[in-house]
Amino acid sequence: MTGNKSVTWDICKKQIRDNFCAKTENGDRILKDFDFWTDPGNSPDSVIKIRKLLDDLSGHYHKMDMEFALIILAISSREHLLFLGKPGIAKTSIIVKTMKEIQSRCNGIVNTTNIFQTCLHPYTQISEILGPIDLRKLLQNEVTRIPRIQKAHLAMVDEFFKATSSLLNTLLSIMNERCYFDPNLKSENEEKVLEDYVPLVSLLAASNKTPSIQRGELEAIIDRFAIIHVMESIIGKILSTSDESKDHVVSKAKTTHIKKIAEELSPFLIKGWGLEYEFALNTFLRHYNAETSNEIKRKIHSLQLNKDNPDAMSVLGHLSAVYFSLFNDSNGNKLEIIGEQKNVVYELSKILLYTNEVADISPRRVIKLLKLMFCREKLFGSSGFHAYLANNYDLCRFMGKTDKEIRDLKIIGDFLLTNK
Repeated sequence: MTGNKSVTWDICKKQIRDNFCAKTENGDRILKDFDFWTDPGNSPDSVIKIRKLLDDLSGHYHKMDMEFALIILAISSREHLLFLGKPGIAKTSIIVKTMKEIQSRCNGIVNTTNIFQTCLHPYTQISEILGPIDLRKLLQNEVTRIPRIQKAHLAMVDEFFKATSSLLNTLLSIMNERCYFDPNLKSENEEKVLEDYVPLVSLLAASNKTPSIQRGELEAIIDRFAIIHVMESIIGKILSTSDESKDHVVSKAKTTHIKKIAEELSPFLIKGWGLEYEFALNTFLRHYNAETSNEIKRKIHSLQLNKDNPDAMSVLGHLSAVYFSLFNDSNGNKLEIIGEQKNVVYELSKILLYTNEVADISPRRVIKLLKLMFCREKLFGSSGFHAYLANNYDLCRFMGKTDKEIRDLKIIGDFLLTNK
């Protein structure tokens, strides 16, 4: 335990920033602009506008408040979402509706929100995702693709698990590192590069088919989704009654040692949040570099932020503002254990203690869950703005990967809400 005490957010953050300045031209100036957007005081209007968007979206569909809130939460935290459920329950419809609303609300400015939408099947070709070969360039002995998902800010992939595992695995680096690999890529000065960054904010997927636990080759792609939600039909929601008691699901979980777990978890969370901070900083840097580059790159990589005139920002700009505001020092400092306070580390420790009995939540998904907790607090707070996501314990429901895990985690979420 003595080694853990030296791990603080201030030390971790300083190392990241020093390293960034050492390898980045004009690093100090870029950090200053980045800090503007991490200041919570510079994004209150963004939260108001996003809440207004959520209210408007909920008005179009009956009893879909939860689903719209999850989509907005995923996009605001730059994470990916998967809706599972039977055909005809509006999985695709509400995702497409949300994306189009985000794209259309541009406040009179030039729209630069790119959307990619596709439906997969067993014979889907890689060219349908990454784009076809550019024949004009081929005549010049250059093998390049006309980009599709590579230039999208928001991607909707329907019937996600009907494609082959090899095709789905091409999305791994796009979803996680936000880059794709191509041996034929060249930089602007004609130097060969093996990877290119993509501006993807969130990939929103839907599937009638639940991935089989036996398909081990899909574990990595499933792990990329921070939110996995099994949708119920509206008829089912109307007719549903309270679940029968299933205490056996939670009876195995030990109810002691929460404080000890939190103390052990704290340094891991600080380091993990440091990686997220570094990723956000590099995302901001790519946008910053694009502003001084050619027009095409500027349109593709723009985060649509406007420090001088926030009222001119599009919805995607406000969503970006919320995302960067998550990386303020207040959130970082919450990851340290001070005294007996029951902060976010305590809540996360309690979630993991109970969920460990029924679900295998990877370290990567623990950090994703932490980010969702910070984003939920930013968007919805404790004011009860959104009844379905009024508490961090609600979020553990969406960490499961199989039917059984999802079902059991829902029971655990209900248990934690009533035993806070």
